[in-house]
Formats: sequence, C-alpha cells, structure tokens
Amino acid sequence: MDINIDSQIVVQTAAQWAADTDVYSEKRILVTSDVYYTGTDQRKFKLANGVDTWANLDYMPLGGSTTWGGITGTLSDQTDLQNALNAKENSITAGTTAQYWRGDKTFQTLDKTAVGLANVVNADTTTTANITDTTNKRFVTDAELTVIQNTSGTNTGNETVNTIGSLVNGATAATPNDTDLIPVIDSSVTKKITLTNLKAFFKTYLDTLYVSLAGSYANPSWITSLAWSKITGTPTTLSGYGITDAALKNYSYTGQFLAVNPADATNYHFNGNSIAPSSTDSARAFKFAKAGTIDRVYLAYQQTTNGSNETITLYLRNVTAGTDASVGTFTSDFGASTGSGFNFEGLSLSVNSTDFYTWKITTPTWSTNPAAWIGNLISRLLY
Repeated sequence: MDINIDSQIVVQTAAQWAADTDVYSEKRILVTSDVYYTGTDQRKFKLANGVDTWANLDYMPLGGSTTWGGITGTLSDQTDLQNALNAKENSITAGTTAQYWRGDKTFQTLDKTAVGLANVVNADTTTTANITDTTNKRFVTDAELTVIQNTSGTNTGNETVNTIGSLVNGATAATPNDTDLIPVIDSSVTKKITLTNLKAFFKTYLDTLYVSLAGSYANPSWITSLAWSKITGTPTTLSGYGITDAALKNYSYTGQFLAVNPADATNYHFNGNSIAPSSTDSARAFKFAKAGTIDRVYLAYQQTTNGSNETITLYLRNVTAGTDASVGTFTSDFGASTGSGFNFEGLSLSVNSTDFYTWKITTPTWSTNPAAWIGNLISRLLY
C-alpha cells in the first residue's frame, strides 16, 4: 500500500519542540531529532494540518532499538513469548557442597556409593596397619617381604598341607640311598637328616627292645633255643594252624518221653529219663558233661491218633539263663498208630557244662489233636 504525504518535514531541537505550539496554515510534520534531543520527548513527531494544534505521536525509527523495560503491556498477552518462557527449566534452589544434582532432578549426597565405589574401604593405604586383611589378601611391609623371600625359597605363597602333599607325590621317584635327606621338625624348626642317620637312630632304639639273634631267616640256627612259652599270639583252634581236615571229638546226648496226650498251646519239657514230660522246665533239667556246640538233632516219636498239620516247635532251653534256642519244626499228621523221624542238621547251638538245660516242645492249637505220644531224641555235641 502506498502513502503519499504532501507536507513539510521540520526537524526541531528540544527547545523548539517544547516552544512550538503554533497553528500553521500549511501542513507540516515536526520530528524531534535523536541527535539533538535525548529527553522524554525523544523520537516523537507532530502533525499540523493548517487548522489544529499539534498532535504528538511516538514513533520508532527504522533500524532503531529501545531500552529493556521500555516496552509496555501485559506479558501473558504475548503468547509466543509466554510459551517460550514456560518451556524453560525452573530455577534450581542451591544445595550444599556435599551434594550433586542427579539425573532425576534431585540433590543427592556425593559419596563413594554415588560413584560406584561402595565396597572400597575408607583408609589411608600408605600405612599397612590401616588395611584390613582378608582370606585371600595379606599386606606386609618391605622388611616383612624381604624376610619371606629369604626364608621361602621358591614359595609361591599358597602352600598348605594338601598342596605340599601334592608336590611330594608329584616328585620323581628314586631308589633310597644313605645320602638322601629327610626333613624333620625339631622344636618347631625344620631340620634335615640323612637316611644313614635315621637307620642308626632306629637300630639304637630297637636294640633296647629286642635281643640280637644269630643266624638268618634262611638258616635260623637260633630257633632251636627259643622256648615255646616265649611265643605269644598262637592260634586257639586247629584251623588257626591251617589244619582243615581234623575231625572234632563228639558226644551224643539223648532225650526220652513216655506217653502223653498233648494239649493245645502247651510247653512240654523232657530229658534223658524215660518219664512223662513236664510243663515246668526245672522239673526236667539236666547238664551237659562237656561244653561245645550241638550241630545235629534227631527226633523220632509215634502216636496212636493222627493229628492235623499245624506246626510244632522243638527248642533247646537254657533253664539257668531262661533262654530258648530253636532246633526246628515238625508236624503230627503222619498217621495213626505209626511213627516218624525228623532230622535237624547244620545247627550251631553253644552249650556249657555249668548251666541247666532241657528239651522243650511247644504245641500249636490243633484242629485235631494227636494222642499217646512216645518219643526219643539224639543230639551230637562237638567239643
């Protein structure tokens, strides 16, 4: 858009500006000069139309500037400026010199944990006394290190009972000779001796325990003068001497009982006398003439009435000790008015010659009871 101004433009000084209130017949534009005037009326102009007095108006010169604070109005009305300011970070309230500004926009304590050194001990490491030792780390002074180096040879620092054993086990095998060295501990101090020293020491010690004998094992001429009573730890059995084909002495023991009609669930005791059995063990007790082991028992008896097939048990009872040793089991269903025998082998019943014993039969609860038992028993005692 074009604007045509047909008027005079007069540049005035400050004094001229303040004093000029005339009404000009011609049209004029009066302008205060930046050069001549720096007061409150700087950068203003007046318009005269030939009739009215001046109209004072502010202007901003092209390419010019104004001072900060010279712009009036409400900030919130300047939406673009307000939005730009709203996007800025709020001001930060100062913390302390012992804090730092963390990424989550909070002040935190500046310590070793904050920089990933939580496990580092706060200590003056220039002094070994301030350093805490652990299982796998040890701190020594230069003087202590020198002692270790002078006394350990090729010590790697990890020697234990197990590692030393492995080192010895891994050493090259050699044939012993008198100059070989053997380590010993003398009052907590490691010392060395030769195999010659060791043999001489043991010979001196053993000579105080045993007498020197003439001859050799290949030609033991000295053995003829050795009394049998001087030999200890001799075997007590033939098998101990390597004898396996010797027959042991044996002794037979018998037992008998006369006619009895056995009742259900009853104990009957008998010995070598031909009398009726008794339900009391001590009434039929006897002793063995020799101590030894019973390895075989044979029982034969007859009956007039056949019984059912419930199990009957035969025992050797130690009356003195009150204990029973099982011999075996049998039944009474072998028929009426007939007899039968029962052989029990492979036994190992230990007896002595001081306790009282009895043969014991324990009856079952029969469906059909046998009747009129008469029996004989033979046992073999090895001694």
